Amino acid sequence: MKAFISHSSKDKIFASQIAAEIGDLRCEYDEYTFDFTLNSAAIRKALARSSLFVILLSENSVRSTFINEEIRAALEARSAGRIKDVLIFSIDGTSYSSLPSWLKGINVAQHLRSPKQISRRIDATLMELSLKEGVISDFYFGRDGEELNFRQALAKPKASSPIAVHVVGNHGVGRKTFLRKSLGSVAPRNYAAFIEIPLDEYESITELYRKLYDVWEIYNPLTAGEAFLAFKDLSDSDKIKEVSKYIRQLAEADTLPVFVDDGGVFQDDGDYHPHFPLIFNELSDIARPTLSFIQARMMRHALKQRYPRSFHIRIPSLSDETVYQLLCLKLKELDIDFTEAEVRKACEFTDGHPYNINLVVSFIAADGFDVFLANPSDVIEIKSQRGHDFMKRIQFSTLEADIVAVLHEYRYCDLEFLLAALEVDANLLTESVRKLEDFCCIERKDRMITLSPPIRDAVRRDKRFGRADDWLGSVGQRIVAAIKEYEASESLSISFLDSAIPEILRSGSGVGFVSALILPSHFLRVGRDYYDKGNFRRSIEFCQKALEGDAQLSMDAKIEASRLLGLAITRLDPDDLRVNGILDKLRAYGTNTSKRVGFFIEGFRARRKGKYDVAEEKFRLASQLDKENYHINRELSSVLCRLGRFAEAEPFARAAYNRSPDNPYILDVLVESLEGMAQQGLKVNSKEIFELNSDLEAICTAGGFLFHKVRNSRRLYGQSKQVEAISILANLISGDEVSLEAYFRRAQMYVRSHDLKRARTDIAKIRTMGDSETDAFRYADELEVDCLIAENRFVEAKNEIGMRFGGASGIEKRLYRSLVNAIAYAPAGVPQWLKDWSKQYR
Repeated sequence: MKAFISHSSKDKIFASQIAAEIGDLRCEYDEYTFDFTLNSAAIRKALARSSLFVILLSENSVRSTFINEEIRAALEARSAGRIKDVLIFSIDGTSYSSLPSWLKGINVAQHLRSPKQISRRIDATLMELSLKEGVISDFYFGRDGEELNFRQALAKPKASSPIAVHVVGNHGVGRKTFLRKSLGSVAPRNYAAFIEIPLDEYESITELYRKLYDVWEIYNPLTAGEAFLAFKDLSDSDKIKEVSKYIRQLAEADTLPVFVDDGGVFQDDGDYHPHFPLIFNELSDIARPTLSFIQARMMRHALKQRYPRSFHIRIPSLSDETVYQLLCLKLKELDIDFTEAEVRKACEFTDGHPYNINLVVSFIAADGFDVFLANPSDVIEIKSQRGHDFMKRIQFSTLEADIVAVLHEYRYCDLEFLLAALEVDANLLTESVRKLEDFCCIERKDRMITLSPPIRDAVRRDKRFGRADDWLGSVGQRIVAAIKEYEASESLSISFLDSAIPEILRSGSGVGFVSALILPSHFLRVGRDYYDKGNFRRSIEFCQKALEGDAQLSMDAKIEASRLLGLAITRLDPDDLRVNGILDKLRAYGTNTSKRVGFFIEGFRARRKGKYDVAEEKFRLASQLDKENYHINRELSSVLCRLGRFAEAEPFARAAYNRSPDNPYILDVLVESLEGMAQQGLKVNSKEIFELNSDLEAICTAGGFLFHKVRNSRRLYGQSKQVEAISILANLISGDEVSLEAYFRRAQMYVRSHDLKRARTDIAKIRTMGDSETDAFRYADELEVDCLIAENRFVEAKNEIGMRFGGASGIEKRLYRSLVNAIAYAPAGVPQWLKDWSKQYR
C-alpha cells in the first residue's frame, strides 16, 4: 500500500518531511521527476503503484499545472478502481473550492499544519486500506423466514411501519450482515451506506449527539466545542430535535446509522433510555427505518407493545447445510483443499454462527485440518465464554500484546490513535492488527477497533496483557503529546479525542481546547478504571466529579457512579458516614436498579464489618431484584460459606459460575462451597472439584493471582498435611506481594496446631497492615480470641468477643460456638457461672 503525495514544488520542504515520516516504501514522492518535468507517464506509473491519493492544498498548489495533471491522472486511476481513497490536507488554510467536483464530493479538506500530524493520518488510512485487502469474502446466505417477516413489517402503512429496527442475536451470528443485505435488497437507493456507531453503557443523549455530530459535520475542536456547549444549554425537547435533525439528514443522504449496543440503548429494566422514544416521535413523519440497533438483548414483549414504530427481529443460528456451504466457499477462497467429511466434522464446532465459522477457517488456515480436528478446543472454549482457555492457546508477539493492552485500557481506538500510542512502524502495526482480527481477538467498527466481547474479561485477568505503570504512563504521555500537537482550529476527530480524554484527566495535563469536550461520563469512566485497579481514593475523586455534572448523566450512569463511590468508600472505611448519603440518593432515584444497588452496598458494608447475617439479608434483597446478577450471587455465596452454610451457598455460586465461568473469584467461591459440603459429609462430585481447582489454578497463574495457593494450602491442611500447607503459605508470605489472607490462614493453622507463639507473631504482622487493609484489625482480633480459647482463658475470650464483635453476628456466633465447645471439654477450673452460661448458650 502506497500514498501518492501531490504537492507544489514550492511546498517541497513540507512534503519531504511528510515523506520522510512515512518512509520511501509507503509513498510515491519524487521531487525531481514532478518538479522540473511535466512527465505524465511517470505520474501515471506512480499512481498505478498507489492506493491513496494525497493532495497538499495550498495557495501554491491550486495554481500549479503539475498538480492539475496529477489530479487528472488520479481521476483515471480512481475510475479504474486503483485509487481507493483520497485525503486532502489544507496546509495553509486555503479553501478547496478550486478542486474538481469529484474530489469535493468524496472528501473534505482537513486543516493540519504539522508534517507529523499529516503523516500519522496517512499511515492510519493506509493501514485501513491494507486491512480491507485479503479479508475473507462476506458470503451471504439468505435467511428466508426472517427476511419475509422484515419485508412484511416494511410494507405496512406509514402509521405502523418501523422507524427503528432492532436486530438481535448472539455475538457473531450475522446481525449486521442481515441488516445490510435485507435493507439493501428491499430499498437499495435509500440505503447506500451504513455507519456503525457504538453506544456504550452509561451514555446519555449528550454522547449520542456528539457521535452523530462526528459523523455528519465538518469541524475542528474549536467549532465542536462551541456546538457541544450550545447543546448543553438547550432544553430537553430541543436536544431531542437536534439529535433527530442529524438522523433525518443522514436519511436524506441515504445513510443508515447502525448503533451497536454495548449497554447504551436499554435501561437496566429492559426499557429504552428515555430519549429514544422521544426521538422516534420526532421522526414519525418518515415512512421507513431511519435508525437501527445491533443488540444481544431482546426487549420484553410487554414493553414492545408500547412502541409500534420499533421492529425487533431475532437472528437465529444458520442451518447445518448453510454452514457446510459457507465453510466450503470460504476454504475454497483461501485455496485450502478439503474433503466433505472434514468440513462436516468442522461444522460441528460452529453452532451455526458466522463468527465461529470465520474462527474455524482461521485456525484451519493456520494449522491445517488434521491439527484443528485433533484439538478443536480453541473454538469450543470461546463458544462457552471461556475466554481464558481460548486466549492461552494463542501465542502473542510483544506488539500484539501491546495492542491488546491499549485496547483494554482505552476501549475504542482508531488506527491513528494506536499509531500515536505505540509509536511503531505502520507496516508492523498493520500485520499485528490483521492477525488479532483473524483470530477474532479484536473487531473493527468502521474506523474504530475494540476487543471482541467474548475475551474482554479474559484479557483483564491475563498477565500477558498487564502493563506496568511506567509503560502505561509512557503511552499516556505520547497520547497527550499527540493531542498537544494540534491547535483548536485544526482537524482532529472526536473519536480520537474521546479515547484520549480519560488519559488527559488522569494525567492532569492541560489542553485548552479539550476542556469544552469533557463530559461527566469521562470522569465516570476514569473512576471505574481506578476502582478496577484497586485505587479507591482516586476512584472516589473521579466518581464525585462525575456526579457534580449529573444533569448530563443518564439514570444508569448516576446509579453506577453512586455504586462505585459507595463501594470504594466502604472498602477504605466501612464506618464512613458518607455512605449513608449515597444510600439516601439511591433510594431517592426510585428505580429497581437503584434499590438493588443500594441493597448490594448495604450488604457489602455489613460483610466488611463482619456482620454476615445482615450481609446475607441485604444480598438476598438485592437478589430478588436481579436473580441473574453474578456479582450478587457471588457475594451471597461467599457470605453463606463464611457462615458455614455450604449447601445453601452452592446454588448461588453455580449461578454466578454459569454466567462467568473463567472469573477466578467466582471459581474460588464455587470450589469453597463444594469443598465445604464435602467436609460436612454431603454428597459432591470429587472429579468436578478437582477440575474446578485445576481451572482456578490455571486462571490464577495466567492472571498473576495468588489466592488459589491459599485455597490449596487449606485443602492440604484439611487432609492433615500441615507441613505442606504451612509451607505454601510461607512461600506466599516471603514473596513480593504481602498477602493478608495468607497471614490470616497461616495464623489459623498455627492456632489449631497449638503453636500459639508463631500464631501471635503473625497476628502482630496482620495488625501492621491495618492502614492499607481494612479487614486487618478484625482478622487480628478474631485470631486473638482463638488464641485465648486455645489457652483456656475463657473469661478473657468471652469479654473480647462481646467487646470486639458485638453485633458482628457471623463472627460472634462462630467464636461463641468455639468457646462453648472448648468449655464443654475443658479440665477443672472453669467458673460455675461460665459453665451455666455455656449450657444456656448451647
